[in-house]
Formats: sequence, C-alpha cells, structure tokens
Amino acid sequence: MIVDDNYTDRADNVPGSGVAIENRWIAEVLSDKPATWLTVLFKDNPRHRLPAWLAGTKPKGLSFNAHPDVGDFPGSEQLQELWRWLEDLPANDDHATTIATLRERSARLERHALQSSTALWRDPSLNGRTHFEYNKAPHSEFTFGFGEQEFTLHVSECDSDSIYLYKDPIKAVGVLRPESAPEDDLEAHLSPGRTVEPRKGETAVLMNKYGALCLVDILSVQRSSSMPYAPPSIDFQWHVVTGT
Repeated sequence: MIVDDNYTDRADNVPGSGVAIENRWIAEVLSDKPATWLTVLFKDNPRHRLPAWLAGTKPKGLSFNAHPDVGDFPGSEQLQELWRWLEDLPANDDHATTIATLRERSARLERHALQSSTALWRDPSLNGRTHFEYNKAPHSEFTFGFGEQEFTLHVSECDSDSIYLYKDPIKAVGVLRPESAPEDDLEAHLSPGRTVEPRKGETAVLMNKYGALCLVDILSVQRSSSMPYAPPSIDFQWHVVTGT
C-alpha cells in the first residue's frame, strides 16, 4: 500500500472515495492474512501516518520519503529492502551484494549495451569520414547513407596494410583499379566473389541491394597488437554516388 498524507486523509475522511472503498476491502480480508501480507510504502508522508483503522496493526513500513533540503532521495537501498521483503528474504542483508557493487554492475551493463547498439556505428550522411575499430561493432559493421542509398561496410583483418571487405550485408563489393577497367565504369570493378582485399590508399566500390553505388577510400589500416594493445581499425571516407 502506497500511503502519502492525501491517501490517509481520504481513507479517514472521505468515505465515498476510491481510497476509502479500497481500505474497506483490505480491512475485510486482512485478519485472515499472515502478518507479511501487507506492507506500506510511505511517500510524501514524513510522519509515517496511516489510515486510522490500520494504525493499530503496525504493518511493516518502508520509507520512500524524499528530503530535498538535505539532498536525501529514495533510491537503490529502499528498492533492495522492498525486494528482500517481496522475496521473503531476511531483512539483515549483511551477506547480500552491496549497493556499490550493484551500481558498478549496472554501469557495466549500460556500457556494454551502448557499445552493442548499432546506433553507435551508423551515420546517415551520403559523404563522410570515420575511424572504425571494427571488432567493437556488432558483426564488425558500419552503416552509412539512408534509404535506397544506405550501405553497410563489413570488414575483418587481412594483412598489415589491407582488410577483407565482404559483400554479405549489401550486394557486391570491388576495388577500383583503373588498369583493369575504365575508372568511370564503377560497376565493372565489382567482384563476383564474396570478398575483396582493398589496401591502404585504394578505393573500394560497393553496390547495395537497390543497385546504388558507393566509393570508400581506405585511408589507413591498423592491425591488432598486444604490446601495447591496440584494436584493429581502419580510417575510411565514403561517397555515395547519387544519380546512378
């Protein structure tokens, strides 16, 4: 039962109110219930007032009162106390996980959720540049563009100055090599295979499922290292070819 001062006043003084009716229902069954059946959460009720009919029974009470003047607000300690009561655990929580540890775990989960979010690895711009530590991204993918001009770059480590670039999330990939096809015929540079291996300084060609084309310049390639640790990464810039 969540009890503020207004709740107590309506239970005692407004017999036709929903609060008063609710209290009559609870009073009718309370005598047949165990002592742990009812607890009270005091909210905006600094004197811990109870409806008159309930005051003599002295149910368990949990204070969720806030004291802004001294910066005291209900939080995880009160929630843990409430949870222990709901789970029929001893009130003495000396052996329970500390609030500090619970908060640290919560922050850890939040950091992981943020890192795992695809929103962190997305840019709707048609032209852009980024530093991409791809092992941290879900499926090692970075998505850019929007709608029919959206592309997903899926990469993995290859040599010290190159990467594997996969067609899996789009339609086709290739490397722009003017000696093998005209530079202005981008489609001619697409590979029939699953992967290509663009090197630092080269430009990859991507085609998405709508047939749109994009150029990706590989500006730098960093392999993973252990001493000191450095995650694998690339710097790249992209240009979605519009009007094709």
